[in-house]
Amino acid sequence: YASAQSDLEDAQGKVATLSADLQAAQETAEKLRREMRNLQAQVEATEKLLSAEQAANAGLRTQASELTSQLGSVREELADTAAQLEEERSSSSEMRSQLEAIKSEYITAGDLLEAEQNSSMALKRSVNDLERQVEQLESSNSSLGKQVSGSSRACEAL
Repeated sequence: YASAQSDLEDAQGKVATLSADLQAAQETAEKLRREMRNLQAQVEATEKLLSAEQAANAGLRTQASELTSQLGSVREELADTAAQLEEERSSSSEMRSQLEAIKSEYITAGDLLEAEQNSSMALKRSVNDLERQVEQLESSNSSLGKQVSGSSRACEAL
């Protein structure tokens, strides 16, 4: 009996130890379950964030694609504008050359006109000089005519 009693007490001690160990294990299991729920909630929150970031990244990729397309269009427009500017520069340069040629012709025409005006003035002076000489010759001629007339009468009277 004493040995059974001792075995019973040992068994009760083991049961108490095992019961305490079981209680500790159950508490640990409950802590682990809570941690698992917390981790699961964190995983779900992280997955939501990841999903939102992926959606945002997809939107950004779409925007980047649209911007790249727009940039290509803008580059084409810039190239067209640059070509038009080059054409305008070329045209402007040609017009400047034509303007310089016209200006040179205008200056030459002005010089010729001035020379013609100078020639005209010289001719007018020559005409005026000749008219004076003609008047002087007419006056001299008239005087000579009178002298000849007077001499003729004197010769007739003789």
